[in-house]
Amino acid sequence: MIQIDSLEVVMAIQESFTGGTNSTLIRRIFQLLSQISR
Repeated sequence: MIQIDSLEVVMAIQESFTGGTNSTLIRRIFQLLSQISR
């Protein structure tokens, strides 16, 4: 089983992208993570 630290993912994304679309991107990632963790 693969465990993903969602906080690490979000922090990495925030460091990689510095535009105004961060919230949209992060929401999308949380949707994907929630689907994976089911």
